Amino acid sequence: SIGGLGAKNAGLLAVRILALRYPVLCSQLKEYQSKLVTEIEEKNKKLNELGYEKYSEIQLCQIT
Repeated sequence: SIGGLGAKNAGLLAVRILALRYPVLCSQLKEYQSKLVTEIEEKNKKLNELGYEKYSEIQLCQIT
């Protein structure tokens, strides 16, 4: 069996394949990827501002 991240990656691969045939999926996938880039840039900025120890502490508190 595959874990949650493996399943997500498999789903994204399936969407990429289907996007070859269905242009609307292609545009939606590009939008999703753009949102991911924005989220990563925001997290990276916060990490650089706080330092990894404080950032990790905050992230752990949000999980629980």
